[in-house]
Amino acid sequence: MKKNKENKKKTIVLNQNGVSSQRDILYNIGDVEYNMALHRIELTNLSPIAKLEDIKKLCQTAASYKFYSVCVNPIYVRDAFDFLKKHNNINISTLVGYPLGETFFQSKLFELKKVFEAGANMVDVYIANSAIKNQAHQVVKQQIHKLAHLADDKKNRRVRIVLDMRYLDMKELLTICGYCIDSGLHHITLTEGVNSSNLNLQLIEKLCDALGSQIKIKLNYNIRNVAELKNPAFRNVDLFATTHGVKIAEELKQLLR
Repeated sequence: MKKNKENKKKTIVLNQNGVSSQRDILYNIGDVEYNMALHRIELTNLSPIAKLEDIKKLCQTAASYKFYSVCVNPIYVRDAFDFLKKHNNINISTLVGYPLGETFFQSKLFELKKVFEAGANMVDVYIANSAIKNQAHQVVKQQIHKLAHLADDKKNRRVRIVLDMRYLDMKELLTICGYCIDSGLHHITLTEGVNSSNLNLQLIEKLCDALGSQIKIKLNYNIRNVAELKNPAFRNVDLFATTHGVKIAEELKQLLR
């Protein structure tokens, strides 16, 4: 007699509240939870020396494991789109204004249009932190509204505003999130720069708790293993950008056995 798969489920306790939402799927690992966990991974290759064969491998891997998305530099968006034509359930993500956002806004608008045309359907846009520091709030608000106009849910084109936690305090982060919500954008990306190894976990947790379900959050941090995903500070993070997706997937498989 076959054992019920439910009996094989292993539980990972992260806090005293247990599983409270879809974002908490890593707390309990079963077949369904495993697949949902993979759907929180954005497999990334933003290397400036990445070759076309590397992007092809990235896309093949994402399709094989059924990750939520791949993230590539704008120059490779069209190639990723071609590689994933038979896997339209895999989203294609890229970045505009990377890595600091300190460039002309019109250039960002132009690039955003180009990457959407090339096949991207999720775009992280870096805003100018200098505008926030100069308290040019009306300018920032207008820019976010213009970016929102280029997003189109019907065409599955989404814009995520990138918030760099190295330069913005809690009040500034919440202010920008408010502008996003007012404009109809409900996606942000949190980052602390390329290859950051010292995340401000307290700030992430406070921000996520303050926003609740109003905004979907992507964490641009190279999560390396399931142990890091289990961090309670990340319990309200919807998507993790990482180059270690395969390692995480294989670790999750072990929890099914």
